[in-house]
Amino acid sequence: MREVVLVAEATGLSPEMGHRIIELGCIEVMDGYITENKYHQYFNPQRNVNSEAEDAHGISADFLRDKPLFEQMVEGIINFIDGSILVAHDAHFHIQFLNYEMDLIGLQPVDKDRAVIDTFKIAQQKFPNQKNNLDALCDRFNIKYEHRDLDGALLDSELLAEAYLELKRLHNQPH
Repeated sequence: MREVVLVAEATGLSPEMGHRIIELGCIEVMDGYITENKYHQYFNPQRNVNSEAEDAHGISADFLRDKPLFEQMVEGIINFIDGSILVAHDAHFHIQFLNYEMDLIGLQPVDKDRAVIDTFKIAQQKFPNQKNNLDALCDRFNIKYEHRDLDGALLDSELLAEAYLELKRLHNQPH
């Protein structure tokens, strides 16, 4: 079974307000193991980056100015995620941005008829009334993330892939 752990960074929190994806990181998980197969790309959003978003990920509009547009790289993205189950933390956030970008260039949404696993929802079920953000999962599962100063799509997808496998192991343990 092929799964792709996906993390998108954006210019802000809402595609309804015209915010765009500026970074995408994907890690392949095959039959329960993280592979070396990765996808990572920065994108020029052709707009400013919200200051709160820039504070979270440290990516400025100036840095993105010479990066390709999402539509120029979409074929590689589609090829990478093709035939996989998508895994994301707060999947709605990441998938809505991906679908917004797809809609802007006239392509079908990626979540149509596709299985999507939301690690945040799984964590909430396993650890109710506790923090369940990525840092909390890393702490809970002893995943080292000291080298992570800011959010970043590739690093966060790597950390999330490890946390996801731990959540799956926990789910498969006898009660």
